[in-house]
Amino acid sequence: MREYALPLNYNLSTLGTDFDTIQDWNANRVEGVDLVGNMAGEVLYIPPGTYSDLTPVSLDPSNTPQTFNDDYFPLIIGEPDNKPFLQFSGPTVEVGLAVSSEHGTRICDLGIDIETEVSLDMVTGIFYTVPSAPVYGCVVRNLIAPNISWIASGFASMTTARWINCAIDARGTVIAGGINTVGFLALTEAHVNNLTLTHSDYTIGVMSFPGVTTYAKNCVIQNINYPTYGAVNQTTCAINQGLLFDTDGYTLLTDDRGNGTDLSSDPTCPFSDDIFGSARSPGQWERGASIYSEVTHTASRSYLGQPSKLVHPSLAQTVNVNMSNRIKRTR
Repeated sequence: MREYALPLNYNLSTLGTDFDTIQDWNANRVEGVDLVGNMAGEVLYIPPGTYSDLTPVSLDPSNTPQTFNDDYFPLIIGEPDNKPFLQFSGPTVEVGLAVSSEHGTRICDLGIDIETEVSLDMVTGIFYTVPSAPVYGCVVRNLIAPNISWIASGFASMTTARWINCAIDARGTVIAGGINTVGFLALTEAHVNNLTLTHSDYTIGVMSFPGVTTYAKNCVIQNINYPTYGAVNQTTCAINQGLLFDTDGYTLLTDDRGNGTDLSSDPTCPFSDDIFGSARSPGQWERGASIYSEVTHTASRSYLGQPSKLVHPSLAQTVNVNMSNRIKRTR
């Protein structure tokens, strides 16, 4: 796990061991809890594997913790180089994972699939609205919403959330009605760092609503008809520069070292690794979610291939991690 993403002190639970669903964890470990007073955040660890037929998760004002802050907060986290994939499907799915600003849960290293028959304006994989909070290393793969009338998006942001090392899997199935399929949608001011969007079935890479500015640093967008739409303030981004990637569309095969901006001392949300948890070299940052040398992860990232059969969470593959359940730990 990304140690720096964890609360200062926390209670740890594991999906499939302590709780069967994210909603159960939230109801029993987060909702109404004084995280600041307890001086302990709540962490839900999701082991590697495929979790199918999930009910959409909405962490909203109706089920929030009593208090949280930047030291003690709820967190849902997977493994950087073997992310769990959460598959949300059903006739009424609108958003796979939604987190409101009042709830404060942070998200790290999750994969998302959406398949829905809902007839609405918009559908999205992850909808995040926690101000200034980071979303690390998340991937959207399948986005199937044939009946929508306007926009299907992989990621959607409202408020000044920080999106770091996120990507769209170029091998995912994209079937969407409506006008546009958007990789990253900003409904209010947004910040995206080292995002990679190369899936040719998307019509827009990064889209800002009217009157909204997206601040993009070190992002890579290519193979998409409209790489950006609206106000997108770019810093050392690569737009249609022909970088080469592995079949996932974000493992970098071009030596791009030194062409990105070093964000390890970024004043708003510093970080110094990539989508797989590998360290970035000081002063030699690449653009996009992956560092250049990250070509050895192909075998360990087999989870990203299309599964031949969906599995129940209780049958999900687990990893050997030395963590005890529901104990307070210090970083």
